[in-house]
Amino acid sequence: MNDEYACFVYGFADSLKDMCARDHDLDRSKLDDQVYKVAPMLDRPVISDNELTKFIQDHVFCHFRTCECKAPTKDKKGLTRDEKGRLLLNGDTLYWTPRAIMIVKAYTERAIYINYWSDKLMSISSCDRIVIKDWRNPDELERVKKILPNHKLIQVRIDSPEESNTTDVSERAMDSYTGFDVRILNDSEGKPEARWTSVEAKAIDSFRSMTDIAQREHRPPLTSPASI
Repeated sequence: MNDEYACFVYGFADSLKDMCARDHDLDRSKLDDQVYKVAPMLDRPVISDNELTKFIQDHVFCHFRTCECKAPTKDKKGLTRDEKGRLLLNGDTLYWTPRAIMIVKAYTERAIYINYWSDKLMSISSCDRIVIKDWRNPDELERVKKILPNHKLIQVRIDSPEESNTTDVSERAMDSYTGFDVRILNDSEGKPEARWTSVEAKAIDSFRSMTDIAQREHRPPLTSPASI
């Protein structure tokens, strides 16, 4: 899609990953790797010495891992803290993971300024065609409209055929949103690479037809895939 339509592909999470890689010595090239993102950082045990840090850690506890990459269950069974405030799972120390760090960073910046991530679009507002690949919060829609008033907004959702059991707010915030122009079911079989090739083909077909409409209206299109 990028080659055919000369689109600038942008992710709200790109800046987040850049910042976390820099501040926490993470491998930026691997922050899109699902295995790397949940690997335990053995130099970062989960320790709390006050109620605020404990509250933050409790919010993302399911993203921590033991040295053997075991994860806590939602019912918090086996979770305890030792006398030093170290979080344990069945007696084994839990460690931070890149995913846990990125979630805390993302929420912290939004708590201080709700438009923190969406405002980073201003740096590319001069681009004619922009694909936002990770739309997660409904409130970002109105902000994007203000930042890019001359773009036609095409909203695309990529649905999984499998029901997600995650309760993370950032993963469920778009579930009740009904304003999508296009919905694509990622129901192709095979390896992930093949499945996404199929989804990309469907997205290109949708984008081509919506682009024709946008061109007739003389407005460059802005697409915003939101996926689960």
